Amino acid sequence: VLFLISVLLHLYFNYKAVTSIEMDDLNPCRFACLVKYFHTQCPNQFFSIKHVNKAETAFVWNLLLLPNYKLGVSLKSKKNFVFSSDGRCVFSQDRDGIINVSLQNCVSSEEIIKIAFICNIYLLSYPNGVLSEEIINPKYSQLFESFKNKLLEHKWKVKDSLLMCESWRYHVEN
Repeated sequence: VLFLISVLLHLYFNYKAVTSIEMDDLNPCRFACLVKYFHTQCPNQFFSIKHVNKAETAFVWNLLLLPNYKLGVSLKSKKNFVFSSDGRCVFSQDRDGIINVSLQNCVSSEEIIKIAFICNIYLLSYPNGVLSEEIINPKYSQLFESFKNKLLEHKWKVKDSLLMCESWRYHVEN
């Protein structure tokens, strides 16, 4: 009984410690919260670091609620390509409905955040998740600038991120 009480107290205090930390890095959960707030035009206070950290849960199953896309994946065995106008990335969709984004080798961290934003907004706008040419609509780039300004206003780190991005990149010969 004493052991069980000790374990439960340990878990409770670890949970409180983890949830009390306010981080200004963009991880997948915090990023998805911010994009959702932006998409639903929530008031400005929803973008504060404190508010978003409270909205993020400390449990693993929260990862199941993330939008269905992967960054930095191989082009191998992919179909239905949609090429970005600047040639920096290629969108495709696999049989499971996951949107895969292959990135050019010179894509910066900030561009990765932009591409992740576009994927999030696209999947919020088109819940069926079927990939179409709409994903490269210039309006998403314009929305990103407004989103980025909100992040900077609330002192989020946008130069680097903790977004899940695989390391595969493609190279374009001149």
